[in-house]
Amino acid sequence: MFVAVDVETANQNVGSICAIGLVRFDHQGMVDSYYTLVDPQTDFHPMNISVHRIYPEDVVGAPTFAQIIQDLEAFIGDWPLVAHNARFDTSSLIQAYQKARHPIRPYSYFCSLALSRSLLPGMSSYRLNRVAQRFNIDLDHHQALSDARASGWIIHHLMKQFKADSLPDLLRLAHYDRFGQLGRRGFLKNTSPRAVANPTAQDLEKLDPTHPFYKKHFVLTGRFQGYTHYDLQNKIISVGGFVHDSLDLETDYLVASLNEIYKIQENRPNRLMQEAIERTHQGQDLQLLSQDHFFNIFRQFN
Repeated sequence: MFVAVDVETANQNVGSICAIGLVRFDHQGMVDSYYTLVDPQTDFHPMNISVHRIYPEDVVGAPTFAQIIQDLEAFIGDWPLVAHNARFDTSSLIQAYQKARHPIRPYSYFCSLALSRSLLPGMSSYRLNRVAQRFNIDLDHHQALSDARASGWIIHHLMKQFKADSLPDLLRLAHYDRFGQLGRRGFLKNTSPRAVANPTAQDLEKLDPTHPFYKKHFVLTGRFQGYTHYDLQNKIISVGGFVHDSLDLETDYLVASLNEIYKIQENRPNRLMQEAIERTHQGQDLQLLSQDHFFNIFRQFN
């Protein structure tokens, strides 16, 4: 399902990786792990040593980052990465890749710190040791394998606590629409002025799970007669649905205005409609609903 990662660095240069830990998790929990010291080919700063307790003599004979890239990529495969404060760890990986003059593999990634802040309001601190303590996770703080393991278990516990069926579900509950991508885009919260607050896990517990729109993912297109996008968005989230700005593999419904339906009949669909048609031809279970069809279903169950 995902691979938790943590790196330790020799000095203030975030690319000076001197240790890396990876832990693979599936739906049941921890599956496998990988750890190695790394020769950063640079000096160690006393402050960094005081944090992670790795000394220059410890990495004598250790592989360089360039020498472990193949092992790292084999271990990670196509699974997304997670780290606690992923901005630091992903920046370290990017710089280490660049130093090794190796193409950066654009892994999907997300952040257990960011999700903890969104889903666990009221904590005095969201540092790894504090969140780990909340979930009774053993931690040898600033030891790369232990930190990676703790980050992964935090995600495991969050999914269990909030009854998330998948990682995208967990991200959306925390108001993140998509993963970050290593070297290409950050892991950013949806703060668009047009964004609506999709239902939280607590909201979902109060709603009817038998409603056909419960935990379904929607995209809206067109100008709706008698309603604004905001009106439809609020109707959808009121029954436990999620609304997004773009189509992806999780999208269940594209709701179109009558005018956009007419355009399909005239063989001139807009971009979203054309993409939806292509996705259905490729086998995605994505349904197109007209405005009228949407309201017929909505009224039938309300």
